[in-house]
Amino acid sequence: MSTAPIRRMFLCVLCWGGAGAAFAQEVYVANYGDGDVSVLDATTLTPIARIPVTDVADPELPFTGYPSAVVFSANHELAFVALSFGAHVAVINTTTRAVVDYIEVLPVSFDALVFVNPSGRNLYITSCADPVISVVDVKSRTMTGAIRLPSGSYPMAFSRNGQTGYAGNGYEGCGAVNGIHRFNLSKNTTSAFIRTSVAISDIALSPLGTFALASGGNRIVVVDLAKNMEIGAAMCGLAPCTYVFGGGLVFNDAGTRAYMIDSHGNTLSTIDTDPSSASFLHELSRVPVFAERNQYAWQVVVRHNRAVVVVMGEVSHAIGFDISTDIPVPLSLERVGNYAYELDVWTNPSSAGDCRSIGRMSSGGPKNQGDCPGFAGKGRQN
Repeated sequence: MSTAPIRRMFLCVLCWGGAGAAFAQEVYVANYGDGDVSVLDATTLTPIARIPVTDVADPELPFTGYPSAVVFSANHELAFVALSFGAHVAVINTTTRAVVDYIEVLPVSFDALVFVNPSGRNLYITSCADPVISVVDVKSRTMTGAIRLPSGSYPMAFSRNGQTGYAGNGYEGCGAVNGIHRFNLSKNTTSAFIRTSVAISDIALSPLGTFALASGGNRIVVVDLAKNMEIGAAMCGLAPCTYVFGGGLVFNDAGTRAYMIDSHGNTLSTIDTDPSSASFLHELSRVPVFAERNQYAWQVVVRHNRAVVVVMGEVSHAIGFDISTDIPVPLSLERVGNYAYELDVWTNPSSAGDCRSIGRMSSGGPKNQGDCPGFAGKGRQN
């Protein structure tokens, strides 16, 4: 296997939870090189468990492949793991912390990712090198359709109502033309293609759905979702901010800040995304992310006043940041498995108070897990 696909390997994660085995808030990390999933304490990032997913980790498991992304069901009882260089999605029971099923999907090569629709009904499996997105019904755990594309796709995002989807195009090996595909998800068809000036490595939709940010290449571009066109870039003073290579991108839940990883510069940027602010769409800070030689920071998730960044390589680690101010401060660092890559997040609070105190954040827009379930006055909490 070439080193280029491995370099892009996806870590994906999740969880700040509280049910079943998840008595504490937890993070799940897909370890591409180890064939398993790490479970971390979300507060301290202390490793709790490792869950074998493919025969790379446990020769007795029936399927091969490399774990490259994770999302959770709406009730958080199941975790779905995309397997690069495979044709299945592994299903983990979050109470027993064991694989309970494998869902057959169209074959994927490197950089397979999995996303859940905000409705919780469907999963979407993208593949960097394969021109199709598999659609899976969560309840039946079966593939029910596919979205055909001219070439491969990478990140995916959804409108809040789950009726419209967006997939990035143009990232190395993921399509020949830079831009974002727009989908009608009731029909599983493309409805538009938004050309961009950079190859797309991540997409984040503003909570109100009026604009999106997209990272990739040397800048963060701004996309008007009503006009289906790129309209600008995140600014540093009077000029667009420049980066070595933009990676993970995420809004806070209020939509007032966005955070982006410069994966080759190993920095974390804070962007003002409050439309009422005088510094709207300007970078507020850029802080270093610790990375050793041949390591690359790639993804970031946020939850309330905390962010977690994963730095990937043959030896990977996760770093917790305090983002209560506009200059993030590192709090903790812990090792994870080989070639951890992208993060996702969910929460399963045990009370309405937990829901309010934990807050709900989406990672990169596409990984939004919806509102707090099962509590009176449910809704997004900040």
